[in-house]
Amino acid sequence: MKKMGRKVLAAALALGMAFALSACGGGSAGGGAATTAAATQAATEAATQAATQGATQAAIEAVTQGATQAATEAVTQAVAQAAAGNGLEWKDIYMGFCASTTANDIMQIISGAVKSDIESHGGKCDIASADGDAATQIEQVENFVTMGCNVLLIMAVENDALSDAIQKAKDAGVLTLTLSTDCTTQDCYMSSGDEKAMGIVAVDTALEWVKATFDTSETIYGAIIACQDSTEAAYRCTAYDDAKDIFAAAGYTLEILDKQTVTWTYEAGQEAAENIILKYPEINLWLCYNGVIAQGTSEAVMTAAAVPDVSKVGAFCVDCNTDIAELIIASKNNESVLRGAVSTGALSDFAGMPAAVIDLWRSGETVPPAYSLTPFPVTVDTAESFIVEYGE
Repeated sequence: MKKMGRKVLAAALALGMAFALSACGGGSAGGGAATTAAATQAATEAATQAATQGATQAAIEAVTQGATQAATEAVTQAVAQAAAGNGLEWKDIYMGFCASTTANDIMQIISGAVKSDIESHGGKCDIASADGDAATQIEQVENFVTMGCNVLLIMAVENDALSDAIQKAKDAGVLTLTLSTDCTTQDCYMSSGDEKAMGIVAVDTALEWVKATFDTSETIYGAIIACQDSTEAAYRCTAYDDAKDIFAAAGYTLEILDKQTVTWTYEAGQEAAENIILKYPEINLWLCYNGVIAQGTSEAVMTAAAVPDVSKVGAFCVDCNTDIAELIIASKNNESVLRGAVSTGALSDFAGMPAAVIDLWRSGETVPPAYSLTPFPVTVDTAESFIVEYGE
């Protein structure tokens, strides 16, 4: 049995006093919802202070200001979270990583990087692949809890399908984290950034290339290769649906000739682009869900005899790594048409998010409901410096 720290003990004592005092005041008339809300907030703040500073007086004062059952419930939740992680060392951390799949190269790289980062801190991490099946992933979540994991990291196959299983894990005292998939019931949703915001950065990057390549009198013909493998993927691609309006605001006419939805692989991107080129070889602008789709798209364009002038073609995406950055550099001499991408840093930055949140939890600090990185564009002018700083 793990030792409870003094800070958590103080918070637990505060909870007991909260229940006692709220019971004494429970029969008083008046107050209503406003009193409940104010007391709940005050009690939550007090519980946090008690958990982190070893004080009980703050909680007592908050409860005497009119706390009701709602306030004591808020205290309960704050104390439970603090008690769960407070005082744990990294050697005590056992994280189960429930991956949606490890069948493709990207997911193998991501899962391997996350596991390595957790182990570099001294924790333990096991990975389970659901192979695209939500029922299997629910079982894996339950199995990890049974195995004694105190942290769960989930990249959900289906967000809604995992919500109940995640809630049960939370109820069992497990810190629940989701990566790039928001299941609503987790303690913290981690992402490389707001998905649509990243898509908008990709559109803006494409617009800057168009400004340098075309006159406003020319019509830009575009295609979108989207993905709906998750709610987040679909949300990112809604930014591409806004591209026409964004271009119009800058004085350009963008006409989207085709849109295809694929799974996020190189082969799917290449095949979709090849099919679109057969119908519309005049396309100038490709907006791709992610990097591997854009890589496949670039290959399709570069090998298509039907494309009249590759210097007038550009592909743009969210996600960047060394391979993608090198293709962007090659686009300067039109040896590639992948001309811009959006990044939030190195793979290590992305893979390090779970450990960063776990550190907050271990120290008894409040775990934020969302944790993300900041997106930035990678272009022909910045790709070399990107490789130097972030290449792996």
